[in-house]
Amino acid sequence: MARLDWTEPARDDLARIRRYIARDSKTAAARIAQRILAAARRLRSFPQSGSPFPAVTIAEVRTLVVGQYLVYYQVLPNEVRILMVKHGAQLLDLRELHARI
Repeated sequence: MARLDWTEPARDDLARIRRYIARDSKTAAARIAQRILAAARRLRSFPQSGSPFPAVTIAEVRTLVVGQYLVYYQVLPNEVRILMVKHGAQLLDLRELHARI
């Protein structure tokens, strides 16, 4: 089983998502945060379960869809590193993603 590591920017992404949703519903915010966290934990056993992200060629970056959110992560030997969490409607800044690798 691989170790799961959340980068600080990815933790900030999740906190920002939770705060945004909580403006309308604290229950919904907690529910989506728990879904994202549970999906990330499953990556420890199934790190290849997300789709390859070919826009990033310098590292094995994959994308996992969790509801309307995309979890970008890197598969390393014995480790899964969560890089970024974004709403699917948000534009992805590849420079920002590369900076997190």
